[in-house]
Amino acid sequence: MATSNHPPDNKFNDLFKNKRVLIFRGPLQNVYLRYLKLIKKYKLKYFLRVSGDSPLIDYRIIDRAYKIFKKKNMK
Repeated sequence: MATSNHPPDNKFNDLFKNKRVLIFRGPLQNVYLRYLKLIKKYKLKYFLRVSGDSPLIDYRIIDRAYKIFKKKNMK
């Protein structure tokens, strides 16, 4: 999970600290930089972003996108 280092987002640390969820914190106003730092820190080749304003996205959409990604040998 990537969130800002803004104090109101501290609640995410409390919520997920015992749930085996990695939390990455970065700039509040620069989401691009936050993700760039996350990608570099964990040396990610790929990632999936689900924005906070769409937390209830249908998981089937994500599954379908992943299957297309794999099928087209995009990895």
